[in-house]
Amino acid sequence: MRIGFDAKRLYNNFTGLGNHSRTTIDILTAEFPDNEYWLYTPKVRLNGTTLPYMGKKNCHTVVPKGVVRGSAWRTYGLVNEMKRDGIEVFHGLSNEMPVGLFHSGIASVVTIHDVEKEMHTTGHGWCWAKWRDMKRQYACNHADCIVVGSEEVKRMVIDSYNVPERKIEVVCPDAADFAARLMAIYTKIHK
Repeated sequence: MRIGFDAKRLYNNFTGLGNHSRTTIDILTAEFPDNEYWLYTPKVRLNGTTLPYMGKKNCHTVVPKGVVRGSAWRTYGLVNEMKRDGIEVFHGLSNEMPVGLFHSGIASVVTIHDVEKEMHTTGHGWCWAKWRDMKRQYACNHADCIVVGSEEVKRMVIDSYNVPERKIEVVCPDAADFAARLMAIYTKIHK
């Protein structure tokens, strides 16, 4: 299976969401080496943490080459790139999905890490918090499956975004069967 990932955090964040993204890819590539993993990122910050992913077996790193770059590429250009690459399932690892993915024929998963923390944040201001909330709402509405790490976050997603419970899977990132559970989800939603 060809699985695409939003790898912006993997290549550019070195705490929380970046660590989660790297761990997810490490576990999947180790336990399911027959798949192809495509890592889509608007830019790459190369260092000792990210360099291994540039040459990782069965991984392909894709950065924009055209005029559309950065967040615009990640939001609006990524779907065309994935269609050209033959991606069958896309996983948004950090609360968001590219626009138009649900019309592309590519199955989709989004991981929602937290709702309340960002909705009530004052550190970045109200506009930033609202923008992040709108992106999560879009992702929840359009993903084929939503992955959360706990029953608490599942309840928050249901309450905040009016998502049917059947659409949400609780998959604890540190569970022994993490990769197997993700692969079961990918297989189930693959069209």
